[in-house]
Amino acid sequence: MGIGETKPELKESRHHFNNAELASLNGIYHPNKNLKIKGLFFITTDENTLFQNSLERFSQPPSSFINSEDYILRKNSFAGSGKWDAIYNLGKKDQLEYNGRYHFGRFNNGSILLFNKESIHENLKSRSNYTDHRLTYTNKINAGNALQLTGRYISDTKPQDYVVDTFLYGELFPDFYDIVLVTQNSRHQMRFLGFEGSYFINTPKSNFKLRAGIAQKKSRLYSTLFFTDNNNITYDAGIDYNNRLNYDLKDFYLNTHYKFSIKNVALRSGLELHQFHVNTDNGGGIAKSTPITAIPSIGLSWQINKKNRLLSSYKFSTENIPFEQVYQRYLLSNYRNFRRGFGTFEQFRGNMFVTTYVLGNWSDSLLVNSSFFYNKDHDYISSNSIVQPNYQLYSPIKLKDREFYSLNFSVDRFIEQISSNFKINGSISSNEMQNIVNTSGLRPIKAKTYSYGGELRSAFNGFLDFHLGTIWTESVVTVSQKNRNTNNYSFLDIDLNISNKLSIEIKNERYYFGNLPVDKSTYFSDLNARYDILKNKLRIKLLFSNIFNNDTYSTLNISDTGSYSASYRLLPRYLLLSMDYRF
Repeated sequence: MGIGETKPELKESRHHFNNAELASLNGIYHPNKNLKIKGLFFITTDENTLFQNSLERFSQPPSSFINSEDYILRKNSFAGSGKWDAIYNLGKKDQLEYNGRYHFGRFNNGSILLFNKESIHENLKSRSNYTDHRLTYTNKINAGNALQLTGRYISDTKPQDYVVDTFLYGELFPDFYDIVLVTQNSRHQMRFLGFEGSYFINTPKSNFKLRAGIAQKKSRLYSTLFFTDNNNITYDAGIDYNNRLNYDLKDFYLNTHYKFSIKNVALRSGLELHQFHVNTDNGGGIAKSTPITAIPSIGLSWQINKKNRLLSSYKFSTENIPFEQVYQRYLLSNYRNFRRGFGTFEQFRGNMFVTTYVLGNWSDSLLVNSSFFYNKDHDYISSNSIVQPNYQLYSPIKLKDREFYSLNFSVDRFIEQISSNFKINGSISSNEMQNIVNTSGLRPIKAKTYSYGGELRSAFNGFLDFHLGTIWTESVVTVSQKNRNTNNYSFLDIDLNISNKLSIEIKNERYYFGNLPVDKSTYFSDLNARYDILKNKLRIKLLFSNIFNNDTYSTLNISDTGSYSASYRLLPRYLLLSMDYRF
């Protein structure tokens, strides 16, 4: 779970109120000519604050409502990471390589918010411990053949303790009175162990790769939800809100990939074979599943001539259910949302096709890229949700026949007369699916996105250069009626090379959200100046950020149930003088 995880689509330097410290240590050691060891370790601490106001407009006839939030989120973190890499040359053809990763973290996040003018305080304490060890042996049999053996072990533990001082779920728990505290404790643990062997055969016209191995992944999720009343008496929320999941998955697999070239045509084929052994225990006994899965794929690459290239590929995929959808009972994901999974092992099948056509090369004055992507999911995960002003219950459902396609193109043209590069681009995407909201029955949903824009970048290589562009994005969501939203992003960057020592960069941005009732546009300007006192040694930099001194930034997005608008507090205008010195 998380607290206030939404962030604006802006660079963090505009909205990130933080106080971060970093210490690192790294080194390279050669004990002898055959052994090389590299190590890196760093520790970070951070205190950051996010200010956000939001409005959620929900509309699903016959019910509709508006929720307002005024959020102040504070995050405190202390984390450390380390990695170690070692390469040992056993001989001219044999090599042993070790890669190790370790990460630990302690996170204390709290929020003060007004939800529909009701004061709420949240606190989430999280910890994480992650280790990853991989050992690889490589034997180069000859110039074209190689054998590789790999073993890997991963351990990941993430306990969380969440507390909120407001009880919004009276309709869900009518037997509880005078509740003043809601607490959820959860623990997620994962262990992975895998062994794999790979064999490579490379010839001038073909490449063949064979992989075989076994992977075992054991995942555990334990969660408890309980309430405390004003007499300090604690009550368990009940079996439907407590999880005890043991999920074990073994994968015996054999994968082959083959590429064959005939003049300007390259053919690719692949086949993945999996034998799964899955044990799922949600506290009511072990459910076993042993599916066999085949995943074929084919591809074509055709270099028609020096200027034209065509690439196509097709894949029939089968994906296992993600672990986050396996637990059976409800889990609190924030102060008013409950989510649960299927409670069983599931698989989802689909077809994917993609084709790309390229005219020209990167060094040519004209370059055209176009691509088409189509995905047909025979099975997919959708949702059956109960949405009320004070709470939301989310349950996944397995449905059939979802379609998604997208068409993208871009044209780059260098105009020699003005020494500038002109670019136009656009895309169309469409997604058709179904879901259930508030016992509505299956609702057909069509979501389409249109994007188009252009750029002009100069290449004067003199005193002045510029880069300007704009992109429009229109979203259309159709359920029982159409809901439209049009946004725009435009920019103008100016580079001034005043001398060999002094350069100035001015960045200007405009964000436009068409469905906002007021303040549809926000403008930003920043100035960066650099002066080299000693070339490649000493440099002074000046940053003038948020010249217009904007204090808020607003966004709006639409969905199949309404719209969500948010306003974020920004860092005020400031000047920063810094110096770089290279030893």
